[in-house]
Amino acid sequence: MGAGAGRIAAGVVLFGPQRDRLLRLIDAVAPDVGRIFLFVNGRLDGALREELRTLAPRVELIESPVNFGIATALNLLALAAALAGFEAICLFDQDSRPGPGMVAALAATREKLVLAGAFPAIVGPLMVTPTGESYKAPRVFRRAGEDGTAGATPVDFLATSGSLLDIAVFRQVGGFRDDYFIDAVDLEWCFRAWAAGFSIWLDPRQTMPHTVGEGQIRAGAVRMPRQKLFRMATYVRNNVYGLRLRHLPRGFRARQVIYLPAQCLLYWRDQRYDLAVARRLLKAAADGLRGHLGPPADAPEN
Repeated sequence: MGAGAGRIAAGVVLFGPQRDRLLRLIDAVAPDVGRIFLFVNGRLDGALREELRTLAPRVELIESPVNFGIATALNLLALAAALAGFEAICLFDQDSRPGPGMVAALAATREKLVLAGAFPAIVGPLMVTPTGESYKAPRVFRRAGEDGTAGATPVDFLATSGSLLDIAVFRQVGGFRDDYFIDAVDLEWCFRAWAAGFSIWLDPRQTMPHTVGEGQIRAGAVRMPRQKLFRMATYVRNNVYGLRLRHLPRGFRARQVIYLPAQCLLYWRDQRYDLAVARRLLKAAADGLRGHLGPPADAPEN
């Protein structure tokens, strides 16, 4: 176990994970952390469950009989780490591919940011598309008016996967929004952390291959992940709802007013202009305007 690993935990959200990829993830982060919490969000192969139980006490399973969504899973992982006495938790999903030493490097950057008085809430790696695969890596937006520190770059928000979360800050900012269920959960929380006086940092020296969705949809310079319909609809609903949130900057909300319709049209084209898809996305936007959130009716339960 590396220096400082006893203060850091890892947390992974699982929903029908691929065995070999999950075990590689565990092997990569285990030397850098005191414990790995695995939140089973309703679906796990029985043989894999028994195999994971043999890794106790360094690996701890938290099992849910149904899919509560990513936000609730992240909140319960942070709570488990807090109750076990850890000061930070590095969050992953089952498709994360961290390299050896990444968590330790993020922890070292976090320490430098704390000493510099930057009040970091999250420090995360630069996500990249895996070599030879067709996926869109999440975009990052540098935080306007903020200077880099300790080799890290201040950004508006980061995806939770690969992000080292300060548990004391999490307690002050509050949990991820359970009613969002899955999409835009990280975006909303990061903007809330900035509004509360904390900061979000990208360490570009640390990269992590990661996949989102089922490939990508392209139209000229515009690219977006190809998602199942319930995921795309939840993304639209939550981002439309987010337009009312004052802690989201006006400039970001203005971009969303333009970008969201373009994404919907691109997705609809990819779905061969299926009218059922158009109706689902329009309903999602209407739900966002009305504030009708919560688990989508068509989300898989387990």
